[in-house]
Amino acid sequence: MTVTCEDVSMVYRPSGRGQAIQALDHITLTVREHEFVAIVGPSGCGKSTLLKLISGFERPTAGKISVNGEVVTGPGADRAMVFQHPALYPWLTVAENVAFGLKLKGVSRRDINRRVDYFLERIGLLAFREARPYELSGGMQQRVAIARALIVEPSIVLMDEPFGALDAQTRGSMQDFLLELWNDMKAAVVFVTHDVTEAILLGDRIVVMDPHPGTIRHQEMISLDRPRQTSIEFSDTFASVRRHMAELSSWSTTGKSAS
Repeated sequence: MTVTCEDVSMVYRPSGRGQAIQALDHITLTVREHEFVAIVGPSGCGKSTLLKLISGFERPTAGKISVNGEVVTGPGADRAMVFQHPALYPWLTVAENVAFGLKLKGVSRRDINRRVDYFLERIGLLAFREARPYELSGGMQQRVAIARALIVEPSIVLMDEPFGALDAQTRGSMQDFLLELWNDMKAAVVFVTHDVTEAILLGDRIVVMDPHPGTIRHQEMISLDRPRQTSIEFSDTFASVRRHMAELSSWSTTGKSAS
């Protein structure tokens, strides 16, 4: 399953007399099957807009986006979105939240229960099956959100800074968790982050974007061996890649613009 963005531009035209805002300008990008692409860039560079276009929540002003050769005209079961905040349904239990997409697809109750229990065990939350979202920590809620996205077996997973609101320790454990899950998946992942270090840790390829309007400045393949864990950040090889990416992107190693 391949995602292709061909000469994509996006202009927002506010109602009334507000000035049009060009969020993306002539974006051309291909994401291959089972590839993990991390997109980095400062606020206002259109990272989240690009995810919305790939997901089908919005349509580009110009150019086209296709999945496996078919033009994206709206959301589809082949694409799943994970946001920075889990956006779980507070009135549903953990199991019911994870099962939500399967119910929409008409999967039998027996298969739903089997698959939900498998995923909850996989993410270490089987004991919280009947808990409500407010009873979980932020990291636990995000695990549920990721399980809800992956249980429907999408070909493409779109992640918009899913760990941005977590503390450093929880963020590290969630990065390891995602890498472990993705290693077992066949899906491609497009992962938006402000953090260059996170992009290097997770990605096969890093796409660096510039703002106003959003354009692709550079793309870099990451040659670190897989499987990876967050402990690799302390290696000399990782430090060398991080210095190189900081120079290419003009960002500091903490992910903030080096101004």
